[in-house]
Amino acid sequence: MRVVVVGIGAVGGTIAAGLSLAGVEVVGIARGAQGSAIRATGLRLRTPSGVQVADFACFSDPAQVGLRPDDLVVLTVKSQDSGPALAQLRAAGMADQPLFCAQNGVANEPLAARLFPNVHGITVMLPADYAQAGEVVAYGAPKLGIFDIGRWPGGIDAQDTALAEALNAGPFAAFTTPDVMASKYGKLLMNLRN
Repeated sequence: MRVVVVGIGAVGGTIAAGLSLAGVEVVGIARGAQGSAIRATGLRLRTPSGVQVADFACFSDPAQVGLRPDDLVVLTVKSQDSGPALAQLRAAGMADQPLFCAQNGVANEPLAARLFPNVHGITVMLPADYAQAGEVVAYGAPKLGIFDIGRWPGGIDAQDTALAEALNAGPFAAFTTPDVMASKYGKLLMNLRN
């Protein structure tokens, strides 16, 4: 199993770094200065516990990755960037691999389902910032983030369990839930109140 994180910003960078440091095979997709910095010196992850550097393969386009059948693809781009990111994944040959939408809002999963048959949702509770190229800051402790994971529009499968286990082996707390969209709607309402 390999985790492909599309969008190495605050959330995607924390997920990629945390998994990589826990020994999970990770590939990142990052553009511009962020991608260049990760390729040159790795990604610095600043947390309340200190600073660690995660080294993982990082590309600017999913076509460079060589997608494998056992990949778990985690989409962490902003919702307004989902359309182009999904089109790039399709052009890269993504087909039946599970696509996990680790994004705020509830519109990304239906959008992804127009192109891919194996769509999952992730509710993300992860306070983090993109500090500068090559560095993200995560503020959560003792766990960096909490995730609810499930199939879209409902259910749980072995791929949800595999990703949750990988996250739990790292600095995260992840839970599978058969109604992940209820969790995502709850987070959306909480965000609206903020």
